[in-house]
Amino acid sequence: MVPFSIDKYNRLDLLKSCWESVIFFIYGLVVGEARHRKLNLNSIGIRWTSLWSNKLHDRFNITENILDYTVKSGIEFGCKEIIPVSTISLIRKLNQERNGFAHAFAKTVAQQKALYQELYPQLELVLRQLIKLEGVLVFRYHDAETPLYPRCEIFNGSSLEGRKEIISIRKDNYIEILEHFNSDSVYALVDSEVFCISPFIHFAQEPHETNAVLCFYKQCVGGKYHFDVVSKSQDKEFEKSIFETYVNQLRCLVE
Repeated sequence: MVPFSIDKYNRLDLLKSCWESVIFFIYGLVVGEARHRKLNLNSIGIRWTSLWSNKLHDRFNITENILDYTVKSGIEFGCKEIIPVSTISLIRKLNQERNGFAHAFAKTVAQQKALYQELYPQLELVLRQLIKLEGVLVFRYHDAETPLYPRCEIFNGSSLEGRKEIISIRKDNYIEILEHFNSDSVYALVDSEVFCISPFIHFAQEPHETNAVLCFYKQCVGGKYHFDVVSKSQDKEFEKSIFETYVNQLRCLVE
């Protein structure tokens, strides 16, 4: 067994990366479906600058507000069936422990071990409550012989092993996404509804790589969107114009 003193920072860093990825993924799903359902985000207090904020606090608030609104209003919304509002509070608690990571180097081995042992069960509880996320299919269009049964590139977490499979889309749902349903964006299938989750969840693919990997929106810097690439210590930037259509759709719901 590897002594905790040797891999302590790695363990803590992986723990932090895991729950932050959960936040980014949930945020992308919820905002993506809200845009697809054309929810009036302005009416529930969501502001334009907050949508693009790099602060986790803002992402918590937006996610919680949207889910709470759809639950109380009885609005059809697939994400509310798989992401309990109460779980957001648990994730907030994890976020409040960030100071423990920030000052990890100042802690003794025993203190770092205790920090890990304290936080791991909290993260495990969050993941258990979000178990239905396993049923969410994240994909990118590849080709189609029949429009309602496209063959798509499936994203499987941080796996670099690409696979393609045929999915089924309802006719009314297909008509809603038809105009922009192509390989330039990432989509999610939640509770039989397909909707776009770019730009908050997008993809990156280097010329020498066979398969694309997911990346999460981080912040806007110098007129470009910056992303964290899943499974890589890599920052990826995209021109804002790439996402113009989806950004404008969001703007109409917020302003």
